[in-house]
Amino acid sequence: WTTYFTAGGTPVTLANPGDMLRVTWQFSISGLGAQNTSQNFRLALVNTPSADMLAADAAPGSSTYGGYGMMINMGAVQLGNSNPFRLVERANAATSSALLSASGSWTGLANGATAGNGTWEENVLYTYIMELTLNGTGGLDILSSVTGGTQYNNTGSAVINYTDTSPNSLAYNTFSIRPSSATGTAQIFDTSLLRVEYIVPEPGTLALLGMGILGVTL
Repeated sequence: WTTYFTAGGTPVTLANPGDMLRVTWQFSISGLGAQNTSQNFRLALVNTPSADMLAADAAPGSSTYGGYGMMINMGAVQLGNSNPFRLVERANAATSSALLSASGSWTGLANGATAGNGTWEENVLYTYIMELTLNGTGGLDILSSVTGGTQYNNTGSAVINYTDTSPNSLAYNTFSIRPSSATGTAQIFDTSLLRVEYIVPEPGTLALLGMGILGVTL
């Protein structure tokens, strides 16, 4: 399931320190699939070249996508993969390849849950958040989290905080979700909220920050 939140030629671009892109997805599941060890539940926050954006309902094709994703296990009994909540980045944003069907198109960055811990619950409202914030050195501070219920990862949450010092993209226009199959993930995903926010620091905040740095320098 793929949505474009800007027009093709005008992606959200993180241009100044403090600029943030946040995606919030709230959903519940039912018909949890069989126990497995795969990362079948996959998400992506990327930039799609305008020439490759879909004009009708279809699966996204191969393209030079740049950005980040999540490779997630959805075992029925327990979290069954060694990296069950894994943040990934496009391995080579200049190479055209499928968006989420091939794990080889992605490079693992960090993991936020533990194999063998509690798995997902049916009919529980989960909130997934991905935040990308441009820092003062040109890198991206990344937050990826899911919360809901009490069972998942034994605490009801999984959280990744990661800094990418050399991001392959600062522009974004696409959010995509790929549950590979009903048996590998769940039969039904019921979305109650999908929100994309582009947040920039207030000019006054930046001015005060600059004055503070100047004071320390003096």
